[in-house]
Amino acid sequence: MSAVMRRCVIIGAANHLSYRDKDALEPYTPSGAGERLWDMVNLVHSVSKRDYVKAFTFVNLVPRGRWDAVKARELGPAMIDFVGSRHALVLGRDVWKALGFSPVRWFSRVTLMSSWTLLPHPSGRNRLYNEELMRRRVGKILAAEGRWR
Repeated sequence: MSAVMRRCVIIGAANHLSYRDKDALEPYTPSGAGERLWDMVNLVHSVSKRDYVKAFTFVNLVPRGRWDAVKARELGPAMIDFVGSRHALVLGRDVWKALGFSPVRWFSRVTLMSSWTLLPHPSGRNRLYNEELMRRRVGKILAAEGRWR
C-alpha cells in the first residue's frame, strides 16, 4: 500500500467556498476549518502547512456545495469504502450520523474494517474550541496521526 493510501483521512462536512476537491479542509484559507485544525497541531508540535497537508488525506463528505444531510447519507457508504483500512477522523456529529454510526461521545473510536474517531467540527461556531484544553487535545490527536509525537 502506498504512503498516500496509508495516511489518516480527515472527513469534513462540506466546502461551499470551493468546488475543487483539493481544497477540502486545506489550511491556507485564513480562519477556515483546515487552518484551525493546523493551528491546533501547532499548539503541541511545530508543523509547517506543507508537512501538515502531506500527512493527511482531506475530504468532505459532501464534496461540492453546502451541507445536505440527505445527500450526505447517500454518500456515506462510498466514503466508508474510500477510507478502507485507514484510520479516519470524523469532524462533527452531522458527518458521523450521515456515515451511519450510532451516537457516541467526542473522541470515541469505533472500529469496523478501520477505526473512526469523532472530533468536534472546527467551525468558527463551535464553542467547544473556546477552551484551550480542547484545542490541545485535538492537536495531540492530529500530531499522533501525523506522526509528529
